[in-house]
Amino acid sequence: LADGVIFYSRRDADRFAEETGRYSEVFVAKNSLDQDPIRKAAAKWNDDAAALAAFRSRHNLEDRPTILFVSRFKPDNRIDLLIQAAARLRNKYDRLAVVLIGKGAEESGVNKQAAQLGISDSLRIVGPLYEEEELAPWFITADVFCYPSNLGLSALHAFGYGLPIVTDDDETRSPPEWQVVVDGKTGLKYRHGEISHLVEALDKLLENEDLRIRLGAEGRRQV
Repeated sequence: LADGVIFYSRRDADRFAEETGRYSEVFVAKNSLDQDPIRKAAAKWNDDAAALAAFRSRHNLEDRPTILFVSRFKPDNRIDLLIQAAARLRNKYDRLAVVLIGKGAEESGVNKQAAQLGISDSLRIVGPLYEEEELAPWFITADVFCYPSNLGLSALHAFGYGLPIVTDDDETRSPPEWQVVVDGKTGLKYRHGEISHLVEALDKLLENEDLRIRLGAEGRRQV
């Protein structure tokens, strides 16, 4: 009965229009995240090299390849896949750090999994952070943002800091913001559920700084 319908993504709008024949009544307003607080927090930390160096030293992240995840710890986000991938990456990156910011029912399972795989020393579970100035140094320090599945608004957060993203290729499991990650342009997408492909994507970014910068810059331009 509506006179118009607004969708977050062109994909969903086109699907609705094709199923209903209501092409002229369908509109798209892409979801977004206010980038001003992100820009201000990033500038504050980047302009204070001493504070940033002290932060990295305090958290033992100096000269360590670092993968970041920021969100709730829930089954749909598949943090378990990231931990499995990290265990394999440790064979090449012995100083690898995996930083998880957030909380949820999966936390105890993540700690147990890391211990079983022998990578507890690589894992940093920071807990929930809500202030942008507290989040900023973690984003700035990280090399890659990995959200194994169900990626949503976190994509726009990471891109605000120019971080390339690794996520899966299954759009049926993801919110519409997932579409901002374009494989090979703003990030890398691995085949859903395939650990070896996830490892390959993370490794490709960790070993190639120029690629990280290029993808991250395009992600920032997009947001």
